[in-house]
Amino acid sequence: MTRVRERDSQDGEIGEVLWHSIDENGEVGYYDVEWPTRGVQKGIPANLLEKVSDEDIRHHSHSEQPRKNNNINEKIYFKFLKEIERKNIF
Repeated sequence: MTRVRERDSQDGEIGEVLWHSIDENGEVGYYDVEWPTRGVQKGIPANLLEKVSDEDIRHHSHSEQPRKNNNINEKIYFKFLKEIERKNIF
């Protein structure tokens, strides 16, 4: 499970990555992240986020909240939504 936070965030809230894009060179371009207090945010450019180490999580001042749905169908669904948005189908 990958956790991230916004690079310039004042509160340092840690979110869980639900999905990420990947190009032909193996580079991640965008993330969908579930934040404990803000819910799901989709299409966040990778350069605005930083990965959080296990050490950072242990020292994080806010209690971590468990995810509501932790199944593979949710991940597939978010990937499908991102693809639709990218192709401007809706």
